[in-house]
Amino acid sequence: MSDYVNKQIQKQHYLIVFYLLAILIYIAFFAWREKIFMLGFLISTLFALFYQIRFWFKIKKSLKLNGLVQKG
Repeated sequence: MSDYVNKQIQKQHYLIVFYLLAILIYIAFFAWREKIFMLGFLISTLFALFYQIRFWFKIKKSLKLNGLVQKG
């Protein structure tokens, strides 16, 4: 893979993680302000966040093993 593709993949994962963190803030706000606790939505968001971060670390590790990630 080219360096451009690696940067696009990394950017996509950062955006997905940012989106999932924004959803967690949304859930916390509604739990505090409106007294609505969305347990199912929280569980699915946490699962997606965990899966996305785990997937990102696996890709980063495989890129590092193949020598495609530069230090620095």
